[in-house]
Amino acid sequence: SRVPHPFEGCCRLGGSTIAMGKKITATIDELKEQKAQLEQQIKATSTAVEKTLQERLAALEERLRGEVREVQESLDRANQEHASLAEQSVEKASEIARADIAEADRVLRAEIEALKPLLDGSIRESREALEQRILEVDGATRDAFLQELQGCVERIDQELGATRDSLQAVVSDTARAAAEALEKARQDIAGDVNRARDESMSKAEEAKEQMLLSLHESVEEQGRTNKKLDQKLKGSVMDIEYKIADVEKDIQKRADATALALQEAVKKAERELALLTTQHTERFDGVDNSIQQLRFLFSDVENVPTRKVEWVIKEAASRLKVPTTIPEGEDEIPLYTSVMSHPFDAAGARALKLELRYYRPTDPPAADQHRGDLALFLHAPEGTHIAFKLTVGNCSDTFEHRFRQNDPLGTRRIAFLKEQVHSVKFTLTLGVEILECIYSFDKKPPPPEEQEVSEEETPVVPLDTVFRMQRHVNNRVLDQVKQQVDYFRKRATRRIEWRLEEASMMKRCFPRGAPMRSQEFDAAGIEGMSLLFFPSGYDSAFDGWCSAFLYAPQGASLRCSLQVGVQKRELNHTFDREGQCGRANFVRFEEAVDKDEDCVFVTLQIEEAHLDLVAQMHHPPPPAVGCRSLAHEATPMRPLGSTVKMQRALDSLPACLQEVKVLPSLWATKNYHELAVKVDGLRPIKDVRIRQHRPKSGARRSPSTPLLH
Repeated sequence: SRVPHPFEGCCRLGGSTIAMGKKITATIDELKEQKAQLEQQIKATSTAVEKTLQERLAALEERLRGEVREVQESLDRANQEHASLAEQSVEKASEIARADIAEADRVLRAEIEALKPLLDGSIRESREALEQRILEVDGATRDAFLQELQGCVERIDQELGATRDSLQAVVSDTARAAAEALEKARQDIAGDVNRARDESMSKAEEAKEQMLLSLHESVEEQGRTNKKLDQKLKGSVMDIEYKIADVEKDIQKRADATALALQEAVKKAERELALLTTQHTERFDGVDNSIQQLRFLFSDVENVPTRKVEWVIKEAASRLKVPTTIPEGEDEIPLYTSVMSHPFDAAGARALKLELRYYRPTDPPAADQHRGDLALFLHAPEGTHIAFKLTVGNCSDTFEHRFRQNDPLGTRRIAFLKEQVHSVKFTLTLGVEILECIYSFDKKPPPPEEQEVSEEETPVVPLDTVFRMQRHVNNRVLDQVKQQVDYFRKRATRRIEWRLEEASMMKRCFPRGAPMRSQEFDAAGIEGMSLLFFPSGYDSAFDGWCSAFLYAPQGASLRCSLQVGVQKRELNHTFDREGQCGRANFVRFEEAVDKDEDCVFVTLQIEEAHLDLVAQMHHPPPPAVGCRSLAHEATPMRPLGSTVKMQRALDSLPACLQEVKVLPSLWATKNYHELAVKVDGLRPIKDVRIRQHRPKSGARRSPSTPLLH
């Protein structure tokens, strides 16, 4: 069955039926179906060709694998028979395989090349025939459609012309009949209008006469009514005048009463206003006092954590001048110029001030004139106890003082102005750091609340009291805790390890008698110890031996072990004077060196330690000792001396609390044959010298050491 063409058959336009003159043998849908069939055939042909090629390639690969297996089997058999025959067989098999592969490749390529032109030709011919057929069908369809449209347009034009003529004739007849009817209607309307005008004129005359009669009657009636109203109006006016007089009297009475009430209300309002004013004034005063107290408390909150205050003087070099003239009432030029700062609060204390004194040079010079020309003083309220540090530029001094009235405390001459002025900003920075402060002040208690008291009871008069407050701010707690923690950490240190690098170069850099000295360390509660190692030996050591010593302060008693490399020596010594203890012939240098790491390990293990502290005191006799006569002067009594000895014993700590301190490997800055390389005081134990820069009392005082005077 074939789908009919849309233009095939009859076409009805304008009420008439038009027959088509030509039939088309092929449709667009048929062409699309044929095109789709051709494309499917092309795809099927391509798929078949690809499938054929894949099958032949797979067969060729299988054939090649079989030949390779055969070659491998032949190679295995040949290897078993003889090596030379195997090589020949391999070469022949390889040549045969290569030839077979080349031949199979050539045959496959030839088949593919032979099939390719046929496929390309058939595809190209099918595409050309399809395109030609599509063009022919499209041209025939366009021509037939154009002819049919032209015929339809001509017939439509003819029918429209005939319809136009008939419509024009009908319109002209209708217009002529309408004009005649209109003229006749106009004449009828004119006659009716004339008749209606005459009737209306006659009726208007009659109505006018009747209205005049009724008007005269109405005027007469209105005159009679007006007379009656005038009489009634006069009576009403008299009544209203009497009522107005009564109302005026009533209003006057009420006005008088209202004036009296208003005066009383004004007086009452004034009394209440005065009372409210007094109450609000008291409340506002209380609010002002509360705000003042809050400001005071806020200033305290801001004041207490303030630890350091710096006073910066701009253009100090040009603004600060030494006195050059004698002031009125004085006999000489003042020794210094004084500059006071504004009051400030810090560390809980109030109304603190700094005073800078700029001294002039004198002749002869003052005792401390060589120290500088600037001094800084602190002013504080009476009763304030402060530990503080005053700073002028980069110079500082620490004080602790309880202030009295007009009793400033400060430094002596501490620095020169020209040295402390900033070279770029030309400013002088002064400062005070509050370390600890005890500030006393009085605070009044809040007034008691008023209580209602009956007439029979006697009112109680409150006592005039005051609270005396003492504010204590300590900014040294953290530093003191850190010192104590460091001290206990040093006490817990019982093992010291010292690693010396580059052992292969030690004997060249440190000849006989030249030591390597560790940095000072604190361990087991003893401060100022150090280790000495002589790579080439001490002066009295044997050749090839190295020496090791422990340096400790006066009063230290140690039971410990000193180890260098694999050699370990026990030491048990009490240091009557500061010096060293060890062995000149400790171990041979080769045995002390760790050859894998090229280093020397020196280890100190402290088993037991204690420190003796000695302090000498002088006790002068009281003034009343001895009798004084009038004839002979009494011989003055000399102070008596005494000595206090204390021993700080260190208990052994458990292993979990003991620490190991690792010392850095520091080489001496001079490594050659110089006398400066030898350490001062390094002599045999029987000939130990006391170093001058060490105090005679032994170890440096730690935070827990008692102050002995």
